[in-house]
Amino acid sequence: MNKTININLSGFVFNIEEEAYERLKQYLDNVGAQFSNAEEREEIMSDIELRIAEIFQDKIGPFKEVIIMTDIDEIIDILGHPEDYNEGDESIDETENQNQESNNYERRKRLFRDTDNAVLGGVCAGLGHYFDMDKTIIRILFVLLFVFFGSGILLYLILLFIVPEAKTTTEKIEMKGDFVNVESIKQHFEKIKQNLTNGEKQKQFRSTIKSTVDRGTAAGKNFFEIIAKIFGIGLTLGGIFLFAMTLFTLFGNNEILLPFIGEDRIPDLQTMLHIIYPGDSPSTLFFVCLLIVIFIPIITLILTGLRLLFDYRHAIKPFVIGLTTTWFIAAGILFFYSLELASDFKSNQKIIERIEDPILANDTLYVDVAHDDQFSDLIDPYNHWNSAELIKTDGQYIYMGWSELSFRTTADSGDFSVNITKHSCGASIASAIERIERINYPIQVKNGVLFIPPYMRIPAEDKIRAQYASVEIVVPENKTIIFGSNIGRIYRHAEYGPEPHGSMSPGSVWVNETGVFEKNVQ
Repeated sequence: MNKTININLSGFVFNIEEEAYERLKQYLDNVGAQFSNAEEREEIMSDIELRIAEIFQDKIGPFKEVIIMTDIDEIIDILGHPEDYNEGDESIDETENQNQESNNYERRKRLFRDTDNAVLGGVCAGLGHYFDMDKTIIRILFVLLFVFFGSGILLYLILLFIVPEAKTTTEKIEMKGDFVNVESIKQHFEKIKQNLTNGEKQKQFRSTIKSTVDRGTAAGKNFFEIIAKIFGIGLTLGGIFLFAMTLFTLFGNNEILLPFIGEDRIPDLQTMLHIIYPGDSPSTLFFVCLLIVIFIPIITLILTGLRLLFDYRHAIKPFVIGLTTTWFIAAGILFFYSLELASDFKSNQKIIERIEDPILANDTLYVDVAHDDQFSDLIDPYNHWNSAELIKTDGQYIYMGWSELSFRTTADSGDFSVNITKHSCGASIASAIERIERINYPIQVKNGVLFIPPYMRIPAEDKIRAQYASVEIVVPENKTIIFGSNIGRIYRHAEYGPEPHGSMSPGSVWVNETGVFEKNVQ
């Protein structure tokens, strides 16, 4: 059992063993003694203490609350032994190399804005350190992006507000990718001191240049702040508009933007997802994931606009990580369902059925469309806006009102023939054919009239898998077709002939004369 005490190190409170505290205090005293004559001693020691506090924070966790002696020994190995700096430069370099090799995991290069070498906000200078490139090249690239692509200013503004400024000595050392220890901190301040002790003329010259640059920077910063606020207003208003429109689309009056959704069609978006995506009840999970994938980018857009507008610089990294993780999980679930959906369209099958009835032996065939008890006899399928309304579900069945009637002529004499083509997709040939067999599309003969169904019906559990049904009537030579009063309810066309579909009107008479299906105007 060891005695512990609380210490305040650079504003952070740590619980440390008493023996470890004595070891740390002795180490700091020895380090301070090496800079006893340095004008920057207080600032150097403050940075060293801050570096030690950062390492302490990394070591404290849910299962460890006390700093122990081994932690102090490791910190001394990382920062270096102060007695090593009394020797020659060779000894210093050797010690530093040993420390870097033994503690290489501590060395890292981080992206900061270098305001000490800044023209505007230090973004380009910081990127130059991070990518080991001349900052002038980075600045030229931003100018080229602005001139040729118009994105240079926006990218610079985003980086200006996202990338933090290197303020502390540790941050400035890490910005350059150097190893953070006592020697590097000492060298940093020696470099500052050397720069400050240059000739008076050079100092005055730099002061003049800096003053000029500062004035230009201030003016440029004000300009870019105005541009940033304009972008902030645009992003915020645009995000709010997209948010409102998405809410309106998903939960409001869907009939305006999604005409196939309505009280007498598909009741809502969730039902539509249910009859499309595989599974007994995937719609709830899929719908929630869809909301996440849609709304998180919109929320991010609004937050970015607000940060630009109100100059909010506080770190929101945990929040961003949480949103990003949630978005990727939801997108992964959508991708999984989409893969399963895609597999249901792997096999494409169709079956052709032939209708047999005595009326097909007549010289004249009366053709009409059965009464539409699901949609309306007055719907014209050639009105493409209305065609979006020709699908509905009652929970048990799905109804599709896109029937098609086509005519093909033959030069032979003989009987009419009527062929029904049914089509569906499936994960396998067997599943596609099973879906085809469950398509309900009955052709009926009543009072000598061949009635074509105005819609087909499929079980709701079959989902929508590109099912359709069409009717083809083969008209032998010198045979006649007479259309009934409801023929305009379905799509109709002839394989050959100059007449448009509108000519196949109720009561019109059509004849196959010499292989051409034409309207009889007599």
